This record gives sequence, structure tokens and C-alpha cells, in this order.
Amino acid sequence: MDKEDSGAMHQAMEQQTVSISKAGINATLMSRCAVLGAANPKFGRYDENEPFPAQTEFPATLLSRFDLIFVIVDRPGKVDNDMADYILKVHRAGESIASGRGGEKAQVYPVFEHDFLKKYIIYARKTCFPLMSPKASDMIKKFYVDRRASTSKQGTVSITPRQLEALVRLSEASARVRLSDRVDEQDVERAERLMESFLNQTTVVNGIPDVDIILTGFAQKDRKAAFSLTDIIRRLMEASPNRWASLKDIIEEARSAGVDQSQVERTLEMMNKKGTIIKGNNDQSFRIVG
Repeated sequence: MDKEDSGAMHQAMEQQTVSISKAGINATLMSRCAVLGAANPKFGRYDENEPFPAQTEFPATLLSRFDLIFVIVDRPGKVDNDMADYILKVHRAGESIASGRGGEKAQVYPVFEHDFLKKYIIYARKTCFPLMSPKASDMIKKFYVDRRASTSKQGTVSITPRQLEALVRLSEASARVRLSDRVDEQDVERAERLMESFLNQTTVVNGIPDVDIILTGFAQKDRKAAFSLTDIIRRLMEASPNRWASLKDIIEEARSAGVDQSQVERTLEMMNKKGTIIKGNNDQSFRIVG
């Protein structure tokens, strides 16, 4: 996805509107629709030891607008045996049919027909407008306040008002699926389970929840390193005749400040993507922008 397309989605996902300015026509149109995105890891396989945003090309401004994000990881386990059995059975069936030696074919019917599901969703959207019950509202409030308080001592933020609004939407969607006119406790519980799974998969860094890694692309540790590196680069630039700070000097200065080399390299890459610094001399020197 290029930057222009990514930027165009911001308004649609945040405000549910799309602004058109073309051929003398200026209009704001409604865009109340679900947005489903999918992406592969940048390096082919997801690394659970690396921050989530660093492994996708989606900018943080776009990631932060999704109510839920799920990571699908290929882990060896018991399911491998079932997967192998299924694939081999499919191939054997195909070979039997192709050779003309296949037995009687059995018709397989889905649990729900496609047309039925389509009509069900349309009906739910058109007829169900559930109201939040007082108890459900209190449950959402408690979930939000408790998660905020759980990381206050660590200096990180585990949930923001954006996720609070997402909880409301998810709870309402759960009630609408049930064709209910009321958002009950079961709907909030379902929404909370989904939100917990999303936050635990994508916002936990070194065991500490930090939702800013989705909102800004920087975790608390990265932010502190970025502030430290900004000061280091600025000092080295002032001492350098060509106004560039070499990577070697940055690493040495950062080590004295308690920032290891891997953190330096990762943070410099993030800062470069953000446009706060630029690279030079085959990526071996840096300069602060502005």
C-alpha cells in the first residue's frame, strides 16, 4: 500500500467519512463500512521477540485506527498431524477421481449457506440498534480504568480512549449478531476477550504492556532511547566539522548512557523512518533534520 492510499484511509476509518475534491466537486460522503486489512511480515516470518509495528509496512497512524489486530503465527504442534492428514486425504481423493477409480462422491454442505449469512448480516444491520445496559456500561468502564491503573507505576499506557470506543463498538456488534436490542454483560465479556487478545499479542514489550507502540510506533524503551540518541547526535554534530555524527561515535556515546548497540541500531532506523534524522555516507553517519 502506498502512502497516498494509506493517508486516504485515515479519515474513512476515524470519522466514517470520505472527502472528495475532484472536477470542481467538493463533497463529504459517508463511509460506514467495515475495514479488514491483512499483511505478511516484512521478513517472511513473524518474530515474536520483535515489536509488532517493526515487522509490517503499515504506518502507526493507520494501525492505530483498527479496533482489533491479530497475529497469526505458524507454530509446530499437535495440529501438524491433522494438517498433514487433511492434505494427504485431499490428494488421494483427487487422484482417485482423476483415475476413474473413485467411489461414490458425497455432497458436502456448509453449516450456513452463503446467501443465508449475507441476508442475516444485512437484516441485523438494518433492524438491530442495541442500547447499552447500565451494567454493561459499568463493565466497560471498569475494564478501561483497571487496565490504565495496572501500568501507571511502570510509566506506560496499556489502553487509550481509542480502545475504549472500540470496546463499545465490539459490544454493540456482539449484541447485533444476536439480533438483540440490548447490550448485555455477555457482549461486553466477548468484546473484552477480543481486546485482551489483541493488546497482549501486539502491545507487550519485554513483558510490559505499552499501547503506544501501536499508536506511535515507539514503545517506552524506544522513546527514551530516541530522546537520548537525539541529544547524542546533536552534540556530535556540533563537534564535527561536516555536521554529521558517525555511527561508531553514536554507539560509543550511547553505550556510556546505558543504551546497547542493538537498541541504538533499531531506534536509529525508527527515527529515520519518522523523518527526525537522515542517513549519510553509506548509512554510517546521521544528521538531525531541522
